[in-house]
Amino acid sequence: AACAHPQGMWFARWYLVAMWLWSGLHKLFSAEWLGWGSWSFLEECGINGDRWHLHFALAAAGGEILLAVAAIFWPRRAAPGCVMLHLGILLALLLRNHNPSVWPWNLATVVVGPWILLQPVPSVVPRFEQLRQGLAIALFVLPAAYYVDWLNPPLAFVLDSGDLPLAYHTSATHVTELGGWHGLTVPFPDS
Repeated sequence: AACAHPQGMWFARWYLVAMWLWSGLHKLFSAEWLGWGSWSFLEECGINGDRWHLHFALAAAGGEILLAVAAIFWPRRAAPGCVMLHLGILLALLLRNHNPSVWPWNLATVVVGPWILLQPVPSVVPRFEQLRQGLAIALFVLPAAYYVDWLNPPLAFVLDSGDLPLAYHTSATHVTELGGWHGLTVPFPDS
């Protein structure tokens, strides 16, 4: 959509900004990310998680939030941050051979994300300005609905925070946790 139409580019820019903002906020609000999530990530990378996990957890969350703020006020200056963030994510996933389902998306964002941020903001017919403002506000407000169980985690940009529901299959004889990551190596949608 961003490449096909100027208004699609506008929406894609605000989508990226909202994704970075909420991904960082969810990490800050997540006991899992501030604890075992960041610790296990570092340990899998061969880094001492006991010593560095909290620093890493706060830096990752803060970096995403700062990138979002920069993209709002100085989109051209945020373009290199987009490249560094998504290239870093891609390299970490490749080195750990983890979650190949998002490798292409991060690679595409390394290329398309900066392009989106470097484009001038397209003008809009005045009667559609309120609609555009409403869409931008929705992108920034709706993810909060995740915390009252009104919005699915992926739609709320709950990314890599570990702060997700667990899914179970119950029968008359036993309970099985549905952990996912089988077959296509994509996580089971616990929500």
